[in-house]
Amino acid sequence: MRLERKGERTLVAAVQAGQQVLASILAGCDSDFAATFEEGMQHLKRHKYSHVIIGYFFAESHMFEFAQAVRELQPHAKVLCVKGSGCPLGDAARRGLDHALKTLGCEAFVDLTGGEIPESALPIFNEILRRCRAKAATL
Repeated sequence: MRLERKGERTLVAAVQAGQQVLASILAGCDSDFAATFEEGMQHLKRHKYSHVIIGYFFAESHMFEFAQAVRELQPHAKVLCVKGSGCPLGDAARRGLDHALKTLGCEAFVDLTGGEIPESALPIFNEILRRCRAKAATL
């Protein structure tokens, strides 16, 4: 199956609350949103993504399994895993998740509900935001 490519795209795989947070951050970006594992897989099989953002609670907490699927289907996509709702995690939990996800080939884990954003995540967020602003300027 050939992937459809329409420039730089971001896939956001997250529960509704996380999608709302990320939709406001990504306003102006070419983004697709998936609320279920199956929807996410369909998007991955249809489109080529430069970035994939996976929510902590995505698909009933199947963030790791979806991250593995992204790495297999689209190895060049940059993958960030984020927690955008609920109570903040402790420092040890954030560090542990960040380490485990980097082992899978993801860029970083970011808890938007609290704590420091890892240095490794900043260039990826900035890259996505620059792309969104550039697209918004052409509209």
